[in-house]
Amino acid sequence: MDLGVATSFNRWIVKSSFPRNADYELQTSTNGVTYTTIAYPEAKVINNLGNQSSMTLTGNVTARYVRVLFTKNIENDNNSSSQVAEFELKLIPTYPPTLITNVPTLIATTSVTLGGQVTDDGETLVTERGIVYATGINPTTANTKVKIGDNLGSFSKSITGLTPNTTYYTRAYAINNQGTAYGTNEIKTVVKTQDGTTTKTYTVIVNRAPSSDANLSALTISSGTLSPTFGSSTTSYSANVPNEVSGIKVNPTVSQSDALIEARVNGGTYTILTSGASSSSLPLNVGSNTIEVNVTAQDGGTLKTYTVSVTRADILSVALNNYTAKLQSNGTVLLNWDTFSETKNDYFEVLRSVDGLSFIVLETIKGNGTSNQRNQYSFLDKYPQAGNNYYKLVQSDLDGTRKELGIRTVKASLSSETEIAVYPNPTNDVVKISFAKGKFTTASLVDLSGKTLRKKTINHLQGDLEFDMSNLASAIYMLKLEGQEKTVSKQIIKN
Repeated sequence: MDLGVATSFNRWIVKSSFPRNADYELQTSTNGVTYTTIAYPEAKVINNLGNQSSMTLTGNVTARYVRVLFTKNIENDNNSSSQVAEFELKLIPTYPPTLITNVPTLIATTSVTLGGQVTDDGETLVTERGIVYATGINPTTANTKVKIGDNLGSFSKSITGLTPNTTYYTRAYAINNQGTAYGTNEIKTVVKTQDGTTTKTYTVIVNRAPSSDANLSALTISSGTLSPTFGSSTTSYSANVPNEVSGIKVNPTVSQSDALIEARVNGGTYTILTSGASSSSLPLNVGSNTIEVNVTAQDGGTLKTYTVSVTRADILSVALNNYTAKLQSNGTVLLNWDTFSETKNDYFEVLRSVDGLSFIVLETIKGNGTSNQRNQYSFLDKYPQAGNNYYKLVQSDLDGTRKELGIRTVKASLSSETEIAVYPNPTNDVVKISFAKGKFTTASLVDLSGKTLRKKTINHLQGDLEFDMSNLASAIYMLKLEGQEKTVSKQIIKN
């Protein structure tokens, strides 16, 4: 049987068309040609008398190619793989066993009969069961341990060699691939009479139910940052990773140590994880990916799913090499940038801000579409503002996708800043300008492309002037005052 992809399972169910005394086994293959029998003992059925068998494996198995091989039946002793009417594989959550501790019987001076009953194997094979005892409460397998078989059902054994007049505490135990579980807890009260020899013991048996705690106490990822910050009660998270991250590992930690953790990505096969350890790398597609982390509580019925939505960035449209902004000796600011390659690059935008928050577009520069060679670009800001100037470079794809490529800061010092007053600014129509007499010879109103829209001559006795901007479009303009010793620029906003 070709499952299409590698699939994990731990239970196999077979219905035979010959309900006879048959032997058969479960085999897997890596190539669909050479098959080997699974190493777990539950992978073999000997002398099956019914027409159906359901076997739970000791551990999980992952394979793509699977088959059932009949090694014996009463009609044909030769190997055959044609006797199967139905064949089913399942991956079921497993959990520690559930069991009870029997009340001690046949109590004598140095001996007692102890036992218990495994009532639930945790959906996997109980490989060992028995009793433990000690002179302290809650004995474990680290104390005196007596093995009494395996699997489901009741068990008991006579324990000898005990110390007279000593109180012992006992618990039944059972082990499967999910760990060791213990039966009921006993609280003993020994009452001694006034004569100092007669005693009577009162026992309270406490049945502790399996935990229903399916919470994680921690969850981390190998790349990116979880948003919001992890909290046990929050089950949905998101993270962003760059394009070069093709896989991601998750590291979940359970609140209750006997809970089962499984994880998968994009609806694939669940993989069982170890609490506090990183998973194998989960493959990421470009764009949106969904990682599901399932936690099954010790009781086997309580399930909680934590989801992480991981967005892997697309390949960069522009491989930017360098981006600089420098103040020139004449007071202008020169921006330079270059690219190693471009993919569907439509254009660049150069924006400026004086506070780092509100930006205006200074220029749009056409890109080179798709190119594998180095391309260089530049822009000259002829009218920077006094103080800090923030230059943002934005790239736009042909499909309209925009990416910010960086911000550079240049500080421009204009010594005559306090000598000039522009008002009202912003203006709806007329703007007035006041300045020191004898400093300037011409005043020009220009747009951001450098085109002169208005120009006036200033005589040496003149200290003010005005420009009528009522017929100009709403935009940002520059006032340029030129003199024998200096040139000063001021920004004017037309509403």
